[in-house]
Amino acid sequence: MKKIVILLCLIALPAWADLDRKACPPEKPLQDKSGWCYACDNPYAFDTTFMECAKCPNREINAFGRCAVKSCPVDQPMQDRSGFCYGCGRDFPIEASAEECAKCPNREMKHAMCALKVCPETKPLQSIYGYCYPCIGEDLTHVEVTAVACATCPNRYFENGVCLLKEKQE
Repeated sequence: MKKIVILLCLIALPAWADLDRKACPPEKPLQDKSGWCYACDNPYAFDTTFMECAKCPNREINAFGRCAVKSCPVDQPMQDRSGFCYGCGRDFPIEASAEECAKCPNREMKHAMCALKVCPETKPLQSIYGYCYPCIGEDLTHVEVTAVACATCPNRYFENGVCLLKEKQE
């Protein structure tokens, strides 16, 4: 008798758990574990069940357990290690493989991260890890940069391994 009750509970539990979940519309058939709905071609990777992810043939559960697209869209060709797709112009490094990084001709690997080869004019100073910073307005005393990178900012100087503002020199 006890086994029958347990069996019935195991069968009914998923149905009870889904009662509070809304049905997703046909154009967004995938539902994450929080109840949000997504289109099959959405480049966002999210947590869901294997069965839910299998509703779309262009998606799969990746190594991080997220439902991700098998290949990213043309305007966001690079996929990070957790399954998110990014455009080549992002001014921050992305944790991606060298193969994914090579999809963007303006990017290269720096300290196991895919970073811009050259930072944008608004943030010309690049740390050794590939992050881009503006020449003014930010305290960079805890940011690791080289003397060459610091020299890209005319209002800064390199001293004792730190890129400092010239105004603070006095």
